[in-house]
Amino acid sequence: MNFYQIVTLAIVLLSSLIIQVTAGGCKCEQYVVIEHGDRCSYVYGFDENKDFYVRYKDLIIFNPTLDCSNLRTGDKLCVECDIQKSAQTYIIKKGDTCESLAKKFKTTVNNLEDLNMNSLSCDDIDYQIGNEMYYYASGGDYTPDFSNAVQVYIPSSSKN
Repeated sequence: MNFYQIVTLAIVLLSSLIIQVTAGGCKCEQYVVIEHGDRCSYVYGFDENKDFYVRYKDLIIFNPTLDCSNLRTGDKLCVECDIQKSAQTYIIKKGDTCESLAKKFKTTVNNLEDLNMNSLSCDDIDYQIGNEMYYYASGGDYTPDFSNAVQVYIPSSSKN
């Protein structure tokens, strides 16, 4: 190998390491701040007085470290997240299985299915060759990024 090939290889390896280390959680667009006595059930679901709607499943995806049995006053919970801005993409290839992809991305099949919200079907992945799917790179910090998020509030009608 000549000097330029070695330098190029080193740059590629370093770049992939940086991408993995800086992989983050979702880019949160709306969040709530937990008040004393709040429960997860106050956050998810429909209430006509809410400025947001989030399913329980999505609440868990957006907040992967969420422990509903241990909410603390002041905790921020992301209720709207732009997955496409947050995750990396992968084009499904012939021979891919959900199990092999989960192993490749160091996650679980359930996490891949949840992240891809009905666009990835492990039962018929052969029919999805060429389709794009989302994943979080391994080694990342999966807590939500609240830097550009707007705070919304849990109405008192949800707390009854």
